[in-house]
Amino acid sequence: MGMPRILALLEVIIYTSIVSLRPVSPEGLTRAQFVFYTTLAVVSVLQLFIGVLLIVGTTMRKPSLTLPWTIVTGMKATLFIVLSVTAAAMLQDSLGAGEETGMVVVYFVRGCIALYCVMVVHNRHKEIMNFTDERRFLHSAKLIPKSAVYVPVSTAQTYIEGSYM
Repeated sequence: MGMPRILALLEVIIYTSIVSLRPVSPEGLTRAQFVFYTTLAVVSVLQLFIGVLLIVGTTMRKPSLTLPWTIVTGMKATLFIVLSVTAAAMLQDSLGAGEETGMVVVYFVRGCIALYCVMVVHNRHKEIMNFTDERRFLHSAKLIPKSAVYVPVSTAQTYIEGSYM
């Protein structure tokens, strides 16, 4: 769980340094590049924030804090896989696209790993929910008076019309 946070932090540092060190001018970044890298920096900050929420949610057993990470990462993973499959289909026509093929494979693997992480976090979310429900159920049992608790009838002896059988 620590590696995605480190990657998100590195992305924030890289994108903000690109935007801040290269001024918007004819020799530096174009306006489109500036907007692109600024958007990537904002998305990385968001990813870092929801990663912290995930850590807090799992350690404090707050299942609602794990949902933002699950949703955003699931959407990113699906997007990575769909784009890499689409790019692979487009690259199939052009032979000798080594660098592009490598990027397609990297993003496909990244998407698959992210989907696996989503499944693990979702499983942890369900565990936290079950633990919370079980604690709530056990706590509610203490509030019920003993006279209201069902006691099963013994079937070993049956009482029929004044006699035991």
